[in-house]
Amino acid sequence: MTGVIVTLVLAILQGTSPAVQAPTAPTTQRYAVGPEDVLKVTVFNEADLSKSYRVDGDGTIPFAWFGNIPVEGKTVNEIADDLTRRLANGYLRHPQVSVEVEQYRSRTILVLGEVKDPGMFSINGEVTLLEAITKAGSFSSNAGDDIRLSRLKSPRTGAIPSPDDTASYDVTMISRDQLLAGTQGQDILMQDGDRVLVVEAKKFYIMGNVRNPGYYSVYRNMTIQQAIAVAGGLTDRGSDRRIKVRRRSAKGEVREVSAKRTDLVQADDTIQIGARIF
Repeated sequence: MTGVIVTLVLAILQGTSPAVQAPTAPTTQRYAVGPEDVLKVTVFNEADLSKSYRVDGDGTIPFAWFGNIPVEGKTVNEIADDLTRRLANGYLRHPQVSVEVEQYRSRTILVLGEVKDPGMFSINGEVTLLEAITKAGSFSSNAGDDIRLSRLKSPRTGAIPSPDDTASYDVTMISRDQLLAGTQGQDILMQDGDRVLVVEAKKFYIMGNVRNPGYYSVYRNMTIQQAIAVAGGLTDRGSDRRIKVRRRSAKGEVREVSAKRTDLVQADDTIQIGARIF
């Protein structure tokens, strides 16, 4: 985690975005089928059953022999398994079924906050959180570690609800560091109506005997040693053993305390780096 943080912060100082590994080509194995998707169903050696089906508004397809089959919310593999079980139950011997999405329905998401090109985007097919942020120009130089994903509790029937309508959403907080590192479970698949907010980084101020005093972004688990590094390191007279931190308490009181290199930086800290005693 430390290496990721230093890389991100140094990239911000240089005025560039950290390199984002290109997403792998999407597959439909995790994609949840919904109304208006078009499915291509192939049943081996059964031409009459092999055709394209548009998913109806009630989430079903009209499959021969079985009437309307529910497919909404399922993956193509789950649909193929369901059809295989149905056909094997007295209709065909050893049926082989494959299902693929031939045409995706159009969906809309909103990406806001600390991205270079915020706005509303139409997506088709399987789009992940990282791909959605890339559509919005990737992270801005002020992006923090927190990403807020708001997801509608029920499918929308019209416009996306107002941001103030919090009761309509389930909220998930995602770590930018873990997302970029490829941590399992972070790169969530986007759904229709999703709202992504990249939160602005908190700031700290560092002064005294560092090469580039000023305001910088605080990242999760950032130490004072790392804060010194992003400020260009110590000057020739700087001492990493003479560190003072002015910090505001929950009650609003400002206190100055001695600190060590391994102490964690907090938002709104003022770090004073003293000089060596010769």
